[in-house]
Formats: sequence, C-alpha cells, structure tokens
Amino acid sequence: MNVQKHHWLIVLPLAGVFILAIVFFRNAETQSSFLGLPTVPCFNPTESVTQNYTFHISISINGSNYPLAGDIGHDPGNCLRVVHTEDASGLVYVQTNDHVTYTLQNFFQAWRKTFTATQFDSYEAGNGHTLSVYLNGESEADIVNTPLLPNSTIEVVYR
Repeated sequence: MNVQKHHWLIVLPLAGVFILAIVFFRNAETQSSFLGLPTVPCFNPTESVTQNYTFHISISINGSNYPLAGDIGHDPGNCLRVVHTEDASGLVYVQTNDHVTYTLQNFFQAWRKTFTATQFDSYEAGNGHTLSVYLNGESEADIVNTPLLPNSTIEVVYR
C-alpha cells in the first residue's frame, strides 16, 4: 500500500507537467508574441463586427519591392488575427470586434516581423540608411504608431 501511494506522488506531478506543456504549446501556436510584444487579437466570428475595412501596404528596400506574405495573421488553431492578408498583393484586411485603432506596429506583430522606429526585419536605419513611412503620400513622424485607416495607402521605405 505504501508503494502505491509513492507511485501516485510521481504520476500526479508528471501528469500536471504534461497538461501544462500542452496548454503552453497550444498558446504558442495561436498567440503572436514576437519579441515579447503585445499580441494582435484573434477575430471572433461569434461576436458582432465593429470594423471591417481594407488598406494597401507596400514595402521598398533600397528601391526593390519587399514581398509580403499571403497569410499574414493566419495562425494555427483557428486564429485569424484582426489584421491579416488573404494574398500577397498588399491588400490588408482589418476585421475587428472592437473599436481600437490598430497601427502599423500591429500589422508587423501579426506578421511576426521586427518593426521599430529604426528597424524593419533585419534592415536597420543608421550608417547612411533611413527608414520612412508614408500614409497616403504624407511622411509620418511616428512610424510605429501610423494608424491603419480604411482605404489608405501605407508605404514603408528603407534606403
């Protein structure tokens, strides 16, 4: 009887660790936490849609187009981020259950690409290079917080 009690003292903690591992693995599959940044929420199709619009984005690196992924914001586990693409054309969808104004930073979080005031992906400003953002042709001072607005055009330019 004593051996059986010791058996459960080993089995129960192992089962708990196994369950926690499954939970963390599922969260890792469905949550975007690139570089520890806040996540862009998943769209909930069972709730009412409060925003539903598109905008266009293009990225230029030293004069060449940087390809966009056609599945930005499509995460495993039935998570479609509120900011997402359906193809690589540059058309981005914002479909939300809230009234939040999403930003360019949120777009890059959904894509899991580094984007700061001085860096896009592996391209860093400095040493003669610049990183600029244009919203409808107008230069943005706070590039990270450039709002994602209906029917707008955003250009990210690294030179």
